[in-house]
Amino acid sequence: MTRCQGLPRRPGDVPDAAPRAAGPPSAASGPRGAIPCAGRGRVMIGAVLDLLAALLCLVGALLCLTAAVGLVRFPDLVSRMHPAAKPQSLGIVVLLLGVVLHVRTWSAFFLLLLVTVLQMMTVTLASHVVARTGYRARLIDPRSLVADELALAVAERARTDRTAGAAGTDRKA
Repeated sequence: MTRCQGLPRRPGDVPDAAPRAAGPPSAASGPRGAIPCAGRGRVMIGAVLDLLAALLCLVGALLCLTAAVGLVRFPDLVSRMHPAAKPQSLGIVVLLLGVVLHVRTWSAFFLLLLVTVLQMMTVTLASHVVARTGYRARLIDPRSLVADELALAVAERARTDRTAGAAGTDRKA
């Protein structure tokens, strides 16, 4: 068995001396679509993709770790919302991309694409709900805001709640 560019063979690989069918690379020509190397054996594209997948998983895990550290270290609600949404979301996407490159099946791709889309939708919604709840609970210092676009909506809601309570009607929040 030979090696191309120092990459070891994977278990179950077909030795170079074995007869191979003519045509494009397939499952019969080696694991995970090995392609021939010009006069030097075969390049295992799978090994390169596995290395890239491992790097992506590592980067994604590091991004998720920085998000967790930011949640613990930042002082107030507004600053904690950023690491809860941005680096955590990017970390999950990069991590799932690494998993797709490692698994290399269409079913895994579509499943992880669905997970990514749902993650992106729920993270933005959760950040919005946390910010709005923190504002209503007065956990956000109004002096730290550049523009207070929620003040009018909160004042209007409080006014309608008071008038509904004074009229004797029960109104659910």
